This record gives sequence, structure tokens and C-alpha cells, in this order.
Amino acid sequence: LGRPPLPTDFMTDPDLPAPGIGSLCGVFSQTANYNRGKFLAEAARMSFSLLERTSPAGGGETYAEFRLPLHAESGAWLDLERWTSEFGLRSPRVKWIIQFPQAAYEGLKERRSVLSFGELLEHAFGPPAAAAAHDGASEAKRLVQLLRDVSGFEVAAAAGMREVLGTEESKDPAEWTMPSSPPFAYQFYHVWARLKALNACRASASLPPLALLGSANTAEPVACAYLLGAKSVSRCAALAAHAPLRYLFILDGIFAIVSVASKRSLGGAGEAGVASLAQLFRSGVPVALCSEDPAVSSQHGDDALAAEYALARHALALSPADLAELSRNSVAASSFASSLRLQGTEEPVAGQTSAKASGGMQENSEGGENETAGNAKRTVRERYRSGRREAEGALVARLAPRAVLPRTMAGMAGSAIPGEILCTL
Repeated sequence: LGRPPLPTDFMTDPDLPAPGIGSLCGVFSQTANYNRGKFLAEAARMSFSLLERTSPAGGGETYAEFRLPLHAESGAWLDLERWTSEFGLRSPRVKWIIQFPQAAYEGLKERRSVLSFGELLEHAFGPPAAAAAHDGASEAKRLVQLLRDVSGFEVAAAAGMREVLGTEESKDPAEWTMPSSPPFAYQFYHVWARLKALNACRASASLPPLALLGSANTAEPVACAYLLGAKSVSRCAALAAHAPLRYLFILDGIFAIVSVASKRSLGGAGEAGVASLAQLFRSGVPVALCSEDPAVSSQHGDDALAAEYALARHALALSPADLAELSRNSVAASSFASSLRLQGTEEPVAGQTSAKASGGMQENSEGGENETAGNAKRTVRERYRSGRREAEGALVARLAPRAVLPRTMAGMAGSAIPGEILCTL
């Protein structure tokens, strides 16, 4: 290089097409290369050991959900299984989230690893479906252990790629043979549809469902992720300035996973990111802090997450109650919430909708007593957030019957529209 190496020399942006295995990034950040992913495995094991050193005596245990990019060509799942098993990459503190980069298709298409987007989807969801169905093939059996450590799938938008849907987006994935990657909404919809089928297979095998997550900055992909039921959305640069979408996140308890130090989260590191975080948090959106890839983050220490909390606390003048709320949201947004609750840790209620809370009290008197007892244990902040969501939910339920369909409005041509009808969400 002729200069001291930087983190960007070793770590590629996972949202971009995979680098060549002969490049410096390919040597250090790929699971399949000339050294079989040894260097990346060593970095992962070091991260595991840092997590496992944390304890309640030192301020609390730390858990992580690491993103594992899947460029879904033939054999991609077996390569990930080989990499995790060969290097012993398992820890009770870690779960994997399989990430689908939006730009992955065009990289695979360029080197003719796939011929259509439908083929990519088959490579992505066929093997885990076979493993859930207890297929007798040896390939399916090998994936069982890896899938126990997988908690969800995430579709990650790539900066600069088109988002507007055109006529070609009506094509079936098997007919998408163009060299460019489909828009985010197209990919997210087809991933959602196949994940629904995969979770049905897993339910029949008494396996837990896998979560659907999104990662995007602009409003259209964030809205798409919300409409298709994403559990959380990361980056979220446009969310702070989009009041209607922010309101929907609050009502349905959709988590916004953000990083203060990241160059691609919340509009970029600096004052813009801090202002966006303040807007989201103060308005009541369930916000959780996360660390980012070294290639796009200004934090390169051993405890990047602690640095995120320190930055947020200093920039926003957060109180201990604020930091506790961020921490509870982080647990609730993760796949560790149920296991931590079984260990005696209370599960946060940030993602609990008012319908679920009130339904439990109405349907079962014993459940109502438990709910009341749970409320007594919750903090003032938790009760306030829950109360505001219930109040807003009741307002929406009261206004919903007064909504007027566009075709009904068309039949009222020339007539005056009452002001109260216009005051709808």
C-alpha cells in the first residue's frame, strides 16, 4: 500500500457486491477465499471473547446480533456452515442475522453465478426450507446447526440504487434477467413472501420464526419495510424528518436501530446524526443504539457499543433513565428478549402494541392480574410510553370509522366536505 493500512483496506462494505478473493478486502473479509476465511474468523472469535468477558459485576452482560452477508449463489449456505463449524464460531452471546445486500444480484449476475433474480431467491431460501422440513439430504442436515444460531433476515438498501418502481417490476423473479439489481421494494417484497413460507415450514417443525428486518436511509424503502411488517429498520436517516412514518413507528412499536458514529446511519456522523437521534427519541420512536462496520464507522475500539452510548449521552445530555430506555429497547429489538426474560430479566414493552396489552386484560382475568403486577414493576418512563401509545391507538380507532374512501368522495362532486372529515390521519 505504501502507507499504514486503514480499516477500510481490510473490511469491505457488506452492502456492496462481494470483492474478489484476490483483493486485500477479499482476503480479510470473505468466508470463502484462499485461506478459507481464516482471518475473518479470527476477528469474529475476538469479538466473541470480548462479549463473553462482560458480566453483571462489570456493568452488565453484552449480547450481539452480527450481520452475515449472504451473496446467494449455489453453495453459499454450505460455505457459511463450513466457515462457522470449521472455526468454532458459536457463542451463547451471539446470533447471526443473514443480510441480503441489494447490490448482491448484479455482482452475481456479472460473473454468471446466477442467471435471474429468481435463481438468487432459490439459493437463499431453498436450503433453509429443506433443513426445516427435515429433508434427508446431507446438505440439509449440515445446515441445522447453523440455522439454530440465525435469528432473522435483513434486506439492506444500497446507496445510489434506484428506488422507483417501473413496469418491469411486475415481472416474476425468474423473469428478472437484467444485469442491474431490482429496486429495494421489489427485493423486500419477494424476500418477505419467501420468509413467510419458510416460517410456515419452521412452525410445522416446532422451530421459532425468523424475523424480517430492513436497513435503509431514504423514506420509500423505510416505508416499504414498515408496510411488510419488519420488526426493525436500521440507519433510518429519513425517518426523523418524516412525521407520518415516524408516527406509525411509534404506534406499532417498530424499532429504529441507529448508530451515532456511522457515516451511513441517521444522515451521517456529526451534527445531522445527533439531531436526527434527538428527534426520534424525544418523539417516542423505540430507538436502539448499535455499532457499525469498521469500514463505515469512526469507532474502531474494542467496545464500540459503549462508545455509541457515550456519544449519545454527551451529545443529547441523556439522563440515566434515557440510557436505561435505550438499553431496554435494544434487548426488546433483539432475539435475546425471551431468553433473558426466562433468566429473570424483565422484557421491555417498547414493541408491545396497545391491542395486545388490553386484549390480555379483557380475555383472561388471571392475565389481567399479571398485567397489573407487571405494570407495578415497570418504570415511570415505560408506563408513560405505553400510556401514550394506548391513547394514540384509541384515537385512531375512534377516527377510523369516519374515514372516507376516495370513490365516495368522487360521488360528492360539488358538495361541501365537512371539516371534521378532513381531519383524518
